[in-house]
Amino acid sequence: MSEPNTDIPKSPWLTRAFFENQKNFPREQLDPFRGEYIAWSWEGDRVVGHAPTHEELWQQLEAAGIDSERVVFDFVDPE
Repeated sequence: MSEPNTDIPKSPWLTRAFFENQKNFPREQLDPFRGEYIAWSWEGDRVVGHAPTHEELWQQLEAAGIDSERVVFDFVDPE
């Protein structure tokens, strides 16, 4: 997993690009994360973290030095 782009200005709102990128993200690339919590990059073009619990995901992001305010949290359904 790669680091999210932190060069973009802080914005309280996701851009239209996030939703477009997330919509176009290949669904089969989410298969390894089924039943897990994930963190999307702020751009919505990649998964930058995943874990079985929300707490573990937060810890993973913190350990990796990824700003939890610059990702979007989600859950991938098991089926």
